[in-house]
Amino acid sequence: MGISDLGKFPNPLSILKKTDLIIDRERDKEINVTESSAKKESRLKSPNMNQERSPKSEIKLDDTVGWIYLWGSGKDGRLGNGSEKSERVPKKIDYTKFRQVSCGYHHNAAIDLNGKIYTWGKGSNGQLGTGSLESEYFPIYIAIPGNIPIAQVVCGWQHTMALSQDGQIYSWGKGNDGQLGHDNGNDYSEPVRVRFFDKIFIRKIAAGHSHSAAITGVGDLYMWGCNLDHRLMIPSNENQYLPSLTELSAMKTNDSLEVIDIALGVGHSAAITKNGSLFTGGVGTEGQLGTFIDEDTENSVILVRKTSQEDSPNDKSQDISNNNEMFEKYCFLYNVKTFGPNNKALKVSCGDNYTLVLSEKNLYSFGKSSHYRLGHPNISSGQNLYQPRAIDALRDQKIVQISAGCRHAACVTQKGEVYGWGFNFYDQLGFGESDRDVEKPTKLAKLVGKNVKAISCGYFHTSAIAEL
Repeated sequence: MGISDLGKFPNPLSILKKTDLIIDRERDKEINVTESSAKKESRLKSPNMNQERSPKSEIKLDDTVGWIYLWGSGKDGRLGNGSEKSERVPKKIDYTKFRQVSCGYHHNAAIDLNGKIYTWGKGSNGQLGTGSLESEYFPIYIAIPGNIPIAQVVCGWQHTMALSQDGQIYSWGKGNDGQLGHDNGNDYSEPVRVRFFDKIFIRKIAAGHSHSAAITGVGDLYMWGCNLDHRLMIPSNENQYLPSLTELSAMKTNDSLEVIDIALGVGHSAAITKNGSLFTGGVGTEGQLGTFIDEDTENSVILVRKTSQEDSPNDKSQDISNNNEMFEKYCFLYNVKTFGPNNKALKVSCGDNYTLVLSEKNLYSFGKSSHYRLGHPNISSGQNLYQPRAIDALRDQKIVQISAGCRHAACVTQKGEVYGWGFNFYDQLGFGESDRDVEKPTKLAKLVGKNVKAISCGYFHTSAIAEL
């Protein structure tokens, strides 16, 4: 089902070509596409009051219970071992049992059995929520206002968000692009409630590099934060300092387009709807949106700029013409045709310029392939994959959970085993073999028999929750 088949979907963007233009990514206003209707702008910003929170609304706690294992780079204390020592293989944290763990770029957050949050690692922008900017080398408890039990926690680049059991969001850390949702660009070193959702029940959250997302109780998707590449799935490319209703949810006419899962990467986003379809948005130059963007791609923007000495001519992943023009390709909403009612997408995870999708049939990957982050050994490191492709090495495995890190990835099987692949310079794959990229999914022997329940990949480190 393509976007054109969805009916009342507006297509406010034509393909924009900006030739011979030097783009300043931080200040560029050339590609700012604003909506012509003030009424629509209001609709994108206003919560649906038909989904007001019920006093009995409550998120069911994850039944995952186990010990945290960490491995990879130990810089800034991100491994929670009391030092900056790196670990070449998984190391158990004998602190307490946890329900969930999330790896950010340089920090972590976890939820214990009582719904309390612990954080550790780099704290220079307040992302640990302790009230200071110091790094923490052991897991440290942080208080949520009112001591409300927490059901989910997620870590971005330098910000963190928590979802309370009663469906409210708290955020803290770096906020320069609006990723905290507090209607400003301030940093916060302690958890602050996102007041925009005071009357709205939230059932799931996600954090990317500098943007954030939330799924409401009725399946509407809101996003906020950095938006220079349309990663927030709206026609405008302006940063959003308050949650904004995505175009995917604005066009929803029935429950088939209710969003059930959301993942955020560095510069792109991906959402799964109730009917098993996958929608992507953001930068798509290297295939991470699941298509090769050209003049015929709906809802897209193509920029052309002259290459400079800073651009690497040896990087084959860059889309550079014979005239030394570099193409930058964005799309605010794309329906990836591989997935839908006949091959339902179940889970999605976004990394640095690549995407993983678990469907009813297989685990797929697409996007940038350097360091073998896609798990396809037959694809050269400088080649991009523009269409989803099933990972052959995992066709016989029943996958239950996936995680895309910066340039490495991992998954958990129904048997509780972990497979990892990709960049491994910092031992983030846990095989004990430094400076060797892993071309295809390989079983992590050190966790065999531990009955792993969950996995989370950070920038140069990884964590897991295991029963034993």
